Amino acid sequence: TTEGCLVASTNRGCSALRRAGGVSSSVVNDGMTRAPVVRFPSAKLAADVKIWLEKQENFAQVKAEFDSTSRFARLQSVSTAIAGRLLFIRFKAKTGDAMGMNMVSKASVCFTSVFSLSGRLLGSGKGVEKTADRFSFNGNC
Repeated sequence: TTEGCLVASTNRGCSALRRAGGVSSSVVNDGMTRAPVVRFPSAKLAADVKIWLEKQENFAQVKAEFDSTSRFARLQSVSTAIAGRLLFIRFKAKTGDAMGMNMVSKASVCFTSVFSLSGRLLGSGKGVEKTADRFSFNGNC
């Protein structure tokens, strides 16, 4: 960033750390998260999507769709929480050397847009079809 106040503040902090003898650190967990919420027409449909997203055998499909939105964002995990018709989906991704806030936001919005509802079960214009317990993505992100 080139914002003057942020640069000055960062410089003061680095100077103070250097005068104090430096800093040692370790990265124990690396990833950018985004947690959009999707409102479904029913709690049953929200639960169906939650169950589908949490099945290990579906992760590769979710990851492929998510990863297709960026050259660098790589999905690490998906977790969910439900509250009635609301499904909270937390995406965690590695973003290379970038902070990655925008790339993970873009992928999250793209992925959750397939669940945009307009009175139908799922919007067919977004390349999604639902069968009994399976959602399929047609690479339209």
